[in-house]
Amino acid sequence: MSRLISVAVAQHPAVCIAAAAAMPPLPALPPVPLKYAVPALGTLFTYLNAKWSMFYDYLLIKSLAKINIKLKLAERADRLNLFYVLEKHALAPKSANRPFIVYNGQTWTYKETYDTVLRYGQYFKQTYGIKPKEIVALDFMNSATYIFIWLGLSSIGAIPAFINYNLSGKPLSHCVKVSTARLVVADQEIRDKFTQEQLAEFASPDFRDGKGPVDVVFITPEVENQILQAPAIREDDSVRSNAAMREMALLIYTSGTTGYPKPAVVSLSKCWSGALFMDGFLSLKTDDRVYTCMPLYHATGAVLGFCAVLFKGATIVVGHKFSAKNFWNDARDGDATIIQYVGETMRYLLAVPKSDLDKKHRIRLAYGNGMRPDVWANVKERFGIETIAEFYSSTEGFSGHWNRSANDFSAGAIGRNGLIGELLLGRTMALVEVDHEKEIPRRDPATGFCMRVPRGEPGELLYALDPNDIAYKYQGYFNNSEASEKKILRDVFAKGDAWFRTGDTLKWDTEGRWYFTDRIGDTFRWKSENVSTNEVAEVLGSHPDIAEANVYGVSLPHHDGRAGCAAIILKNGAIDVPSDILESLAVHVLANLPRYALPLFLRVTAELERTGNNKQPKHILRQEGVDPAKVSAKDRLYWLRGNKYVPFTPEDWARLSAAQVMLPVRVKPAKSALCWTGPSSAEHLQLLKPSPHLILVTVGYAKPISVILSKAGGYTIDESGDMFFPSSRTTLPWKTITKTTHQCLYSTTSASKNPDAATIASSFLSKFQSRGPQTRTQLLDANQLHLLTLTLNRPHLYPSVTTPKDGTPLPPGYHLVYFTPPFLESELGADGTDTSYNPSAPFTRRMWAGGEVRWPRNEAGKPNLLRVGQTVTETTRVISAEPKVVRKTGEEMIVVGVEKRFENEDGVAVVDRRNWVFREALPYPPQTPITTADKKDDIPYPIAHSNPPSNPQQIINEAEGTYRRPLRQTPVSLFRFSALTFNPHKIHYSVPWSRDVEGHRNIVVHGPLNLINMLDFWRDTQYSKLDKHGQGLKAGGGEELIVPESIAYRATNPLYADEDYEIILEEDAEKGVGKVNVFNHNGVVSMKADIKA
Repeated sequence: MSRLISVAVAQHPAVCIAAAAAMPPLPALPPVPLKYAVPALGTLFTYLNAKWSMFYDYLLIKSLAKINIKLKLAERADRLNLFYVLEKHALAPKSANRPFIVYNGQTWTYKETYDTVLRYGQYFKQTYGIKPKEIVALDFMNSATYIFIWLGLSSIGAIPAFINYNLSGKPLSHCVKVSTARLVVADQEIRDKFTQEQLAEFASPDFRDGKGPVDVVFITPEVENQILQAPAIREDDSVRSNAAMREMALLIYTSGTTGYPKPAVVSLSKCWSGALFMDGFLSLKTDDRVYTCMPLYHATGAVLGFCAVLFKGATIVVGHKFSAKNFWNDARDGDATIIQYVGETMRYLLAVPKSDLDKKHRIRLAYGNGMRPDVWANVKERFGIETIAEFYSSTEGFSGHWNRSANDFSAGAIGRNGLIGELLLGRTMALVEVDHEKEIPRRDPATGFCMRVPRGEPGELLYALDPNDIAYKYQGYFNNSEASEKKILRDVFAKGDAWFRTGDTLKWDTEGRWYFTDRIGDTFRWKSENVSTNEVAEVLGSHPDIAEANVYGVSLPHHDGRAGCAAIILKNGAIDVPSDILESLAVHVLANLPRYALPLFLRVTAELERTGNNKQPKHILRQEGVDPAKVSAKDRLYWLRGNKYVPFTPEDWARLSAAQVMLPVRVKPAKSALCWTGPSSAEHLQLLKPSPHLILVTVGYAKPISVILSKAGGYTIDESGDMFFPSSRTTLPWKTITKTTHQCLYSTTSASKNPDAATIASSFLSKFQSRGPQTRTQLLDANQLHLLTLTLNRPHLYPSVTTPKDGTPLPPGYHLVYFTPPFLESELGADGTDTSYNPSAPFTRRMWAGGEVRWPRNEAGKPNLLRVGQTVTETTRVISAEPKVVRKTGEEMIVVGVEKRFENEDGVAVVDRRNWVFREALPYPPQTPITTADKKDDIPYPIAHSNPPSNPQQIINEAEGTYRRPLRQTPVSLFRFSALTFNPHKIHYSVPWSRDVEGHRNIVVHGPLNLINMLDFWRDTQYSKLDKHGQGLKAGGGEELIVPESIAYRATNPLYADEDYEIILEEDAEKGVGKVNVFNHNGVVSMKADIKA
């Protein structure tokens, strides 16, 4: 670490001084004995690391320093050519026989590859006279032969231009022509792309602008045999000499979604930097086997895939092409440890039916770019992949962002950094405001300079260039200075400066995480707002019926801006969408998107176009728009009318084209406005007295029935909720009008029936899953643990520990008193509960229903214990929301499932899944107060002084394997537990609320308290058995702490203060399981659990 910091200081002294000055000062420490100082410093470093991501920045800076040193050494030795990297591994005894390429069931070692590469180089030199620095076009599918040709050309100093093997016709001709190549090396498998007309065009003497024709050689099995018979001759080093790292190593083409593909110069520096950075980013090992079926004609597969493996000396497992059906079979057959993805690859893998083999592999990490946040958690959970390494970069760019994530803190982010990384690298990048109509950065009218966006806001990402030597970092497009110059922005923050335009908008949050928001040109304007297609697609993608969504803006007749449209594929493959799914989709988008971002049109299709890199092109979809005459007859169009999607017909398009229907637009509000909900009547109209500056809105109980606007008449509202203009035959949605009023005396919501539980549950789940996981970090302090022990009336935390200190492990279940809800009183519900994970009204009355807690084991079979003094991260995500109906009463409710993961520096320590039941809220004050006659038991109001609490450590051995513990909770115990957990739920301490509002006979014992008592009882019985057999009680030492593997529990009836109850544990020692039942004073089961030891 010290060496790394020294390098950083040497290279960036001013920045490092600024970083040190900007860091908050550390508190002065009093003299402390060494035996206490070392653990204290360790704890301090853990805290600083959690707060500022110091270790993550350390790895980042270490990689950058390594790249800088190795590049300069290679440049000085004139060993930048990729051939030399292969040669080093092939001639070293340690690595010569190590497997390098695995393809189609065959393996080549580094030495075998080296010899084969030399033969290919000689073939091109001897047969076609290829010379050093000459460009050769390579139009090939993924294979070992692709690599042999690539490195064979490098061995003779030539430069390959990678052609997309999907191209044909004019795009193919264009790519070959702009490369200046006189030889195209093509795969026999794609011969059909080369028509007779195409070959004739290449053979024309004028094809290369008077420099002669282009030869095309197809690599057939016969040609391969001919090559392999050639001698393996190594050319002299002089043919591979490269004067500088900025020189061209490859030509890689852009995707060509907005025109013909452009060849970007990929320098030697970029190949080295990308490969070496991936080594550190992925923690590559020489025995790693990286599987990629991403096309090698793209930088992700070629530079960040193949080159990374080559530089490390590891093994590349090459997939011929992407197949969702065969992906995992290929990865397993290749014994891969790492897989690579691009774009929607992982979404396509999730769409394949589940299999028992989903987790049968050795994959430790998946890396790539373009995985959307809405599939991130599903990928990890379904396929059992511990780590995802997402990055952001571009073919023509020279920098990137990187996020290696093994937890939920940075899930969905394309990059992250801490304070040190921000200070060292912050001057080399910026996010600036964008004018999306002109598709350029917005400039300050006063200064003429670009304007940085605040943290958390989207802006175009720019990278700093040296204005005096642009080509040092950015080599641009080959022989296309005009296109290259368009990527450079000048006078950005100061006169004469220069920055590289990425063309992408990103967000950078206050925690140092970077998120991709959209591609400039994809973002569109609607209702004077910018709409991110990427963010809308994420929301749509979280709907349970949608397999894939591609969002774009479409132009409409007589409308400014572009309206949102989503081309979607349903999981059931339907084109004609059932009405229930259409309604569900409408509820989903209305609940999770602002009105201006709603996809007003849906295009349902069986298949979406994608690039060879599994990315979604939008240009053809935009061109076709929603004109039924242009849209494929195989697809179906729908549009949002009121609160549901309905079919969009040619007649509807004709109405739009004739300006008879207008989609939602902004309405200028009147100077003042009144809104009225209720039946319309003359009495109401007279009461409110419309004036020239007044909008009066009245809403009927069944449906909206009238709207009166000043200085105009004849406006009505139809059943769909749209305002109807008879004079112009246009409509304006009802909700748009009500939202524009300046002041409302009464609610503008319709008095029709509330949404049912199923609708609210679906909306709630979509809303929270689209937000992604929520994280908090906390230091586990000893005082909280000690107070819990006292609250439980246990004099000892463990048999040998009274007062906990740093390093003391938390007993199972005791994590429940940490990460308490941080809310103001004004933010709480009427019953005192925090509303952070509440569904919408009326389902806001919460009860703890049950759940499961697991303590994961490591490879040695031991749990990762949470300990006092550790900095722990809690990650919360909503995993389910299900409507339920009580069969006896018909009462609706919603059961919400939440997962909380607690992680320390060693990984996941506790996985806590809990279920909350939400019932309809009760009126308060109650309209008819509940009397004791209404209650199941006529229990008198509790007296001021309750009986003393029971002995919480008593164990009664009823029979072999059966144990009993009597318990009783006092109001004081419940109050103390509420205070300790910062839980203001009134049923636990307010007798009037519990009895008169909720209908309980007394205050209720907490669900988490019952869970802790069950775990404590199980733990005490295990200790008692150890003591009985003379094994001693050493649980306080840490390693001997008894922790179950899991407990699954369910609450069935409430327990009340001042009532005796008992816990019964029945153990099956052979199976290592125990059943726990909690019985109330009447012998009714109140809670049950299964404990797995």
